[in-house]
Amino acid sequence: MNDKEEHTITENITPLQKNIAFRLLMWALVPILAAIGWQLGHAYSQTLDNEYVVDSKILVTNPHIEDDNENSRLTALGRTRDDTVLLGEATNSEEFHQRLSQRSGVNAALFEITGTATRTTRVVTIRVSSKQPEISSAVSSAAFDTLEQYLQDHRGALYLDTGLLFINSESIAAFKSGAGADWRLSGLVLGMLLGITLVAISSRWTMERREDE
Repeated sequence: MNDKEEHTITENITPLQKNIAFRLLMWALVPILAAIGWQLGHAYSQTLDNEYVVDSKILVTNPHIEDDNENSRLTALGRTRDDTVLLGEATNSEEFHQRLSQRSGVNAALFEITGTATRTTRVVTIRVSSKQPEISSAVSSAAFDTLEQYLQDHRGALYLDTGLLFINSESIAAFKSGAGADWRLSGLVLGMLLGITLVAISSRWTMERREDE
């Protein structure tokens, strides 16, 4: 193809076609800028010292909890009525941590766990914290099954009629710097807004150009 033929093809492209091609190019930038914003937000979030925490609350039940004779027998044995405190202490043990790591499929070095309980509330609160929200969620979802398994395997040490009832798993809360901010989502939104702004500016620019012509 010689220079004359190339010049002829270029002349055949109308201003309308050029404007359409230009606008399509601008719209194509929107998802690209959004993806770049997501990556930048993710990279920034990695620099923060965030800690994502999930509290799972598990009710410790006992069918004989209101039986005075049963309470007297347990008191004589030196145990709490439903072993709530004992289970709360168990969640802080190395054995429980290893079980939870195996069940959740998460390396125990990537999360921290503490368990608290009081005899009056009869609730064991298991707190999982990690630098990554996905890990906190995965480990917390396995907490109830792990505690139930632990209870089954230690029936000789715990009161036989003790049972567990899952209450709820509270939503993830980010602590320390940047708490509550989802920087990946923020970057995504900013990237989309930037792309849409460019589209609007380019549309106005092409319209003004057309009027001048």
